[in-house]
Amino acid sequence: MESLSIRIHALDKWGRTGNPPATANQLQAIDFTLYSPRLKRDASGNALGGIRTPFVDVPLAVLSGTGNSGGNGFCGLFGTTTPYNATELDARYPTQQVFVNAWTAATEEAVDKGFIRPADGQAPIDAAKRVQNSP
Repeated sequence: MESLSIRIHALDKWGRTGNPPATANQLQAIDFTLYSPRLKRDASGNALGGIRTPFVDVPLAVLSGTGNSGGNGFCGLFGTTTPYNATELDARYPTQQVFVNAWTAATEEAVDKGFIRPADGQAPIDAAKRVQNSP
């Protein structure tokens, strides 16, 4: 539902201001078949290109975009998620504040680029701050 909301927001803004919706770089593929693409990946294991959000740019997991075996065809596009272990997380984010700062910057960039609605930008930042205060 959130992706529909951002699309409606972008379409409305385009109509009112003439500013077109956000665009992203195409996903970078080694080879691309509809239900089993082989994508180029960054050092975090996440796909290069595409829409960038804090979930991709400040990852807590590898988001494959491929490999879901939950059914034929379309389900394969949902991919799999493999969380980083505690050692990997500590190496990436030595303190919770390092994580919160990176997450906040990535969220603000996604809002600026039009991938997250301005009205929705604060919620992921607040969530990251709550994690900081968890035991």
